[in-house]
Amino acid sequence: MNRFTILLLIVAVFISPCFSQRIAFIRGKDVVAGEVSGKVFQKITRLGGNAAKGDDLQLCSDGRSVAYTLSIDVKHPKGSGKPDFERYIELSNLDGTGCVRFPDPGEKNSFGPRWSPDNQRVAFDRLYRSPLSQDLQWVVSIATRDLKEGMRLQNPALDHGYFVYTWTPDGNLAVMGNDTINTFDRSGSIIEAVPLTLDTLGGTSFSPSSADIISISPDGRFMLWILTGADEGSRNFAALYDEEDLYGIMMVYDRITRVLHRISPKSMAMAFEPPAWLPDGRTVVFAGIQAAKPFRKGAHPTTDLFSMDVDGSNLAKIAVDAHDPVVLK
Repeated sequence: MNRFTILLLIVAVFISPCFSQRIAFIRGKDVVAGEVSGKVFQKITRLGGNAAKGDDLQLCSDGRSVAYTLSIDVKHPKGSGKPDFERYIELSNLDGTGCVRFPDPGEKNSFGPRWSPDNQRVAFDRLYRSPLSQDLQWVVSIATRDLKEGMRLQNPALDHGYFVYTWTPDGNLAVMGNDTINTFDRSGSIIEAVPLTLDTLGGTSFSPSSADIISISPDGRFMLWILTGADEGSRNFAALYDEEDLYGIMMVYDRITRVLHRISPKSMAMAFEPPAWLPDGRTVVFAGIQAAKPFRKGAHPTTDLFSMDVDGSNLAKIAVDAHDPVVLK
């Protein structure tokens, strides 16, 4: 064995762990894990406690924790104008033990938890009553892992409307609103606000703030968007289920070239949940369905798990009846 071959083997040993493709996802009430490349996955545990009945599930990359929205039915006097449910953010171990809940003393209406890259904080949406006007508005909040303290992002640009958000690779929070990407640091102070000037997509009126899900690649270059009804193909597909906003399309925005393009084929629809970027920053794992899959009109089919390169190539189904993927660290 020559020196060059030995050197290659040494490099492979040290590099391969950095590009692990081990993921976990939800199948029914089971948590399943395995290597993307091998497409062989095994059950590691079953969700328990409130986690088994929560919504907006997001597995933590530590492989042991989960964040979710817990909805509780409540009864109010007729005509009170209050909703017949309360929604809370909870974190727990996968089996439901160690559960903690964000207290939310206000409107008791929070949802959409997103783990930070260091797994120590959670961002989520919360309905907030302004102390000045008493108007209700959605705000983005951040809480520590124990959920004993929360912080509302303070910035005039976020005072009106509903906004989508994602964590940046370095642990800041990027919030898209008013056609601007607003980035906040750990203290909740705004670092930068980058306007987006995209007006149309395929002849259809479009605004960057139309995105329902956003996610940034590990190297920070690409921003993946999932949104509803951006072209005729996706609308026809959604009509099969008698619900326009059930599924969306996937696009990628290159933050260097400032080019936005669709990467999901018209025969596919995306689930509205955060995708998982593999460490190479060029491959994304997501939940969706294909039009060729058998279904009946009005039914809500289960999603499958797919992988695809950031340019829309190499689309492959990697697991059936699966959703909410996360790359394990």
